[in-house]
Amino acid sequence: MHSALRPYVTSGLALTAAGAIALAPMAPPPAVQAAAHRSVNTSVELTAGANLITPWVNSFNTASANATRVADFYFKAPGAVLQQAIVNQVNYLGVLLNNPGHIGAVLNDIGTNLQNAFNAATFLGGTPADLKRWAADSNDAIHSLMWGALTGLTPHPAIPALNEPIRTVLQLLASPLTGVLIGLSGPFVSPVVAALNSIRAIMTAPDIQTALQTLVAMPATVVGAFFNGASLNLDALVPLISASGIMPAGFNITSLGVELGGLFTAGATKSVAGVFQPGGSIFNSLTFVTQLGGSPLTVLGRAVGPLAALASLSQMIAKAIGWDGVGNPLAKLKFPQITGPSAVTNNVLAAAVDTAPTVDAVASLPSVNAQMVSLGASSTPGVDAAAGQAPAPAIEAPKVEVTPEPATPIEAEAPADVPTDVTETVPSEPSTTAPAEGETTGTDTDTTVTPVDTKDGNKVVPGVKAGANNKSGDRTQAGLKALGDQVGAAAKNFGDGIKKALGGNRSSSSSSSSSSTGSDAGGGNE
Repeated sequence: MHSALRPYVTSGLALTAAGAIALAPMAPPPAVQAAAHRSVNTSVELTAGANLITPWVNSFNTASANATRVADFYFKAPGAVLQQAIVNQVNYLGVLLNNPGHIGAVLNDIGTNLQNAFNAATFLGGTPADLKRWAADSNDAIHSLMWGALTGLTPHPAIPALNEPIRTVLQLLASPLTGVLIGLSGPFVSPVVAALNSIRAIMTAPDIQTALQTLVAMPATVVGAFFNGASLNLDALVPLISASGIMPAGFNITSLGVELGGLFTAGATKSVAGVFQPGGSIFNSLTFVTQLGGSPLTVLGRAVGPLAALASLSQMIAKAIGWDGVGNPLAKLKFPQITGPSAVTNNVLAAAVDTAPTVDAVASLPSVNAQMVSLGASSTPGVDAAAGQAPAPAIEAPKVEVTPEPATPIEAEAPADVPTDVTETVPSEPSTTAPAEGETTGTDTDTTVTPVDTKDGNKVVPGVKAGANNKSGDRTQAGLKALGDQVGAAAKNFGDGIKKALGGNRSSSSSSSSSSTGSDAGGGNE
């Protein structure tokens, strides 16, 4: 019986043991549990120490804020210097339209504006008041104070002034033009400086976690430096500067650095309503530590980018050439109006009127119409007394009036070869032997008048007869010839009348009288 039950008992115990093993929970060994715990903690620590997103977010937000400041500053007066230049040119045009004689004053004002623009951009000229005002527009308050003391413009008892030529160099370094130079170089140098700074931070990190975080954030830092700038440490140059002796006695620099701007870096100059205005200069970008009154004084540099530096330079030059710094310069543009004739124009017109021929002068010119010819014999007292007779009556020649058609106007200056003389044959003197009464002399007085060619402007045309192409000139020539014939006849009749009046007296006085009468007749013929 016992033998028969033994197989069943053995099988039941085996099944019970197998069920207990299958239903019991499985637990890892203690060593395995500890290893698993350490792995989970390490992954959590790496995730918390190396933040991949935050550096990129910070770089983007900084660039956005800087770009907003630059845009606000620029669009208050975009292209200020160009706007003010247009306003000035329109004003100059109005001055010249109303008084061209002010051209000298306009050119002088343009030259003055160019000089002021150069001085405002470089600080190499201008009055002390101008330089102080310009320095406040390109530097913050502490840099302006240090610059004024070192250059001697605003002396400070604790800050000695520099000697030349270092003073002039420092004067230039505080100008807005140098701000443009360092601003243009910033986007290209800043990424390199940022990478070098990150490598140095990794090598000098106090622990592995800090070094790892710097390494992870390095790409975002380099990209952000292009837009936002970086800081360059120049402490290595401090011993060289101290040994050079360029700094005045009692002014020592113990630390030096320069803030480089990125593309959107706004910079910081004077404060307006508690807000720093964009802009800057090389001197304003310097960070240095010096001793002032026995205590260290730290001056923090202000980085500036190209966009903000150009906008600041444009507005400073616009102020130097006439802008008041409020609103857009073109808002004050007024196109010129001509208010009246200028004094210079009146003088020119008056001179033209004085030199022009007047109505009286034109009226006094010889007329083309022939004048009345009147010949008369004046009494000769000697002849009348010798003859014992009354003075001979005056004989009036026939009045002839010829009205020729207007000829071609004669030029003001005739060529030298134009004939201008009139050839006349003067009547011969009457014979001293008086003819009998009723008898006439055998010699007739012949007067030939050669008219002046008034055609073609009184010019002589080779091979062409004068007046051949102008019928009015022919008629004028005929009229003048007829006039000459009639004058000759009148002179002849005048001579005959004189002879009759004398009545045959052949004395010497009679001869003299006849000669005088002949001369009178010849003068009348002329």
